[in-house]
Amino acid sequence: MIIFNNNLKRIFKKPIVILFMILVPVGFITLITGLSGGDTSQKLVVGVVDNDNTEFTERFIENLSKTATIKKLEKSKIQNRILEQSIMTAIILEKGITDKLINGKDFNIKTISLDKTNLSYPIKIEINNYLNAAKSIAEKNVGNENKFYGSLDIYDKQIFSTKIINTKEEGNNKGLLSQQIGFLVMSMLFMSSFATNIITKDKVEKTYYRVITGPIKISNYTIQSILSFLVVSIVQVFLIFGFLKFVMGYGFDGGFGYMLIFGVIFSLVCVAFGVAVSSTVKDEKQLGIIISLSISPMCMLGGCFWPKDFMPEFLNNIGLFFPTSWIMEAFNKILSGEGIESVYNNIYVLLGFAVLFSLFAIWKKTDIAK
Repeated sequence: MIIFNNNLKRIFKKPIVILFMILVPVGFITLITGLSGGDTSQKLVVGVVDNDNTEFTERFIENLSKTATIKKLEKSKIQNRILEQSIMTAIILEKGITDKLINGKDFNIKTISLDKTNLSYPIKIEINNYLNAAKSIAEKNVGNENKFYGSLDIYDKQIFSTKIINTKEEGNNKGLLSQQIGFLVMSMLFMSSFATNIITKDKVEKTYYRVITGPIKISNYTIQSILSFLVVSIVQVFLIFGFLKFVMGYGFDGGFGYMLIFGVIFSLVCVAFGVAVSSTVKDEKQLGIIISLSISPMCMLGGCFWPKDFMPEFLNNIGLFFPTSWIMEAFNKILSGEGIESVYNNIYVLLGFAVLFSLFAIWKKTDIAK
């Protein structure tokens, strides 16, 4: 473990690096908190397009009315209403969704919003909560409309008097927390650039070539490098999430452990990405250019800076080719109260990115050795 220990010594012997690793994400988090401050008690105004017109959609809208002022409108008027800020969010209930729900088929409810204060997040939380309950009821009564509405009626009576207490406040906090985590994701990627800088510096100073001509194999060198940088990244994850929980006071609704797990998984992705980048550059100048041209677009298209709903569909589709999309989706699902089973695909995809980056790095270094 010579390379592993040596890399850790090189990193931790510079206090400025440790401070930068912590202070940059904390600074962004504090800045976003200040800029997002406002009246969270402001009444939400939501436009609803109900093309299904069923008992379920009526109940769905009634549930939302506990959190927001509802304005029914036509689909063609959504854009103008949002731009003139007469509504903050629009919800589109397409024809046939009730039939799909009762018969156990998959469907989506589309939301459109354009606000800078995260006030639309309570609505998204409400949608997720009510739909999850309705889907659970439908699964137990597939195809039986009468039993479905009977069970839904019992559910409505049990929760209407209590479930929306502090919903706006909690939803707003979760939206703000999502943005703050987005900046943590960005910071983790930039930390990977520091990892690549060590390897790149070894190349420039010929240390790397002396190592690979010695008894240490290329794959062993790469694995030890990844492990050393992974330790640093995991420390960053635990420190920042600890700051969010114990200093900023976020409860994470019982999902704190899952958030840490995904932070560790993404640490592996970031470090593997950094080592892969290092295998393609010859000097620190090339490294800076590649990092600048890759990380910012990855964060923008991955939803780190703003909700992906703000972007057109084709950009969202492009974002699926970046690990940032999958980690932010996983974080947001956990924050919305969805179970761990809802993010299994995210885990598989993120691990796939880590393996892909690692194999690419090993292949390139083997190629260099030849």
